[in-house]
Amino acid sequence: MGFTVWARGANANAGNASLNVRSKSQIPTTELEFITSGTNGDYLLDFATDGTGAPAIDPDTTVLINGVEYTFTVEFSGTLPNSNKLTNVGGENLQGKTITVISAGDGNEYVLLTDPTVESSFIILDDLPNGAFTIGNLQTTGSVVICFANGTLIDTPDGPRPVETLAPGMIVSTDAGPLPLRWVGQHKITAEEMLREPDLRPVEIATGALGTNVPSKPVRLSANHRVLLDGWKVELAVGEARVLCAAKHLIGRRNVHRVLPKDGVTYFHLMFDSHRLVTASGLVSESFEPGPVGMATLHGRSKQEVADILDRQPLAADALPTPPMTIKKHQAMVLVDAR
Repeated sequence: MGFTVWARGANANAGNASLNVRSKSQIPTTELEFITSGTNGDYLLDFATDGTGAPAIDPDTTVLINGVEYTFTVEFSGTLPNSNKLTNVGGENLQGKTITVISAGDGNEYVLLTDPTVESSFIILDDLPNGAFTIGNLQTTGSVVICFANGTLIDTPDGPRPVETLAPGMIVSTDAGPLPLRWVGQHKITAEEMLREPDLRPVEIATGALGTNVPSKPVRLSANHRVLLDGWKVELAVGEARVLCAAKHLIGRRNVHRVLPKDGVTYFHLMFDSHRLVTASGLVSESFEPGPVGMATLHGRSKQEVADILDRQPLAADALPTPPMTIKKHQAMVLVDAR
């Protein structure tokens, strides 16, 4: 399975930074599934060029449209304008949000949302207004990472990768250096479940909420997922240079709050041979630790998978080289008040 997004038909021109969203009667709201191509395939949308500098086919990613696999060319990426038509699109304000336009092998151009702060839902794309928009911050070189609120960019030696694309054996950057993943699990929670049980809702930590460029992009975590806090304010408040803190204990700090994604949320678990710290968009947080608390968060197949792995080979006992102290809610509140 690849990485799935919703898109709308479009006519676009990078030369004058214009985008024309086509009506749904011409091209209906369409599901695109990007899949890796070849042994070095990835989920980056590459601005490839031929020998003349003209756009060329992405060399290591393809796209499935209505069950048919096509090559595609990335035309450009950029930000939507501050148009009144974009203030309420499927319940979201899309002003200034990042989009990317591709030309697919089915003969159509598609516009997709590639902004990490916006849900990539059918509701939003289906409600995207028809017509012309002038695109800002035009990008026609490099790569575009397909990353959405349900996903998180994890640092690896080869650069950040969406958590959805990680698999056992892949190398991830950790506090102990590059290490292979031993297990990757996921758990989908619907919006209805989160309405019944608010504690299941993710905590969103906005850009810069925990320091300059920390995180560099909004990150969503489960409520009990612990993040690393450090700096002089931490040391002054709790007497430790660095501590771990559950995301839910940071609620109340500026730009940290619970959210209710309309399409639900998928939580991902990354497990190594020992408990480690990883970096997600500049935010350092813990890997999955299969202790009593961690195992209690797993369900059915995931719990059995981890149990089978541990039966074959228990995790290393060294845990973190110098395990940071985990602070409690009343201690976190001191840091919240000291922001």
